[in-house]
Amino acid sequence: MLDRKERVALALLVGVALAVSAAAIALDSVGKAPFYTPFSNKSQDGAFVVLEGPVDKVTWTRDGAHLQMVVRGVNVFIPSAAEYGVLVAKGDNATLYGVVQTYRGEKEIMVESPDDLVVFHSTGDGILPG
Repeated sequence: MLDRKERVALALLVGVALAVSAAAIALDSVGKAPFYTPFSNKSQDGAFVVLEGPVDKVTWTRDGAHLQMVVRGVNVFIPSAAEYGVLVAKGDNATLYGVVQTYRGEKEIMVESPDDLVVFHSTGDGILPG
């Protein structure tokens, strides 16, 4: 049988677990959008940003492992872990979430997960997440 202190500790533990579960469900339903700001040239390195617009250019790195693209004139880097299954071409429209970083003196956005990139294909195929 549990004594009084153990019952209080167990009740607190259950209460904290319920509060954390409720917070996780609430944050999941809200999504990423409230935590990201629109990208601008003034965005600081490490900032979480969102960028939407037409894809101007799509290239692969020399080793073929990473995808690079330009969206509305902004360089976007998609490391191999994130690019699995990405289907994107020049002229498509993209919505992407990522982290600002400076590479070779220029601001770019690094996409960290396949869920952070949605491509609207210009061929009319509908929405295919990357």
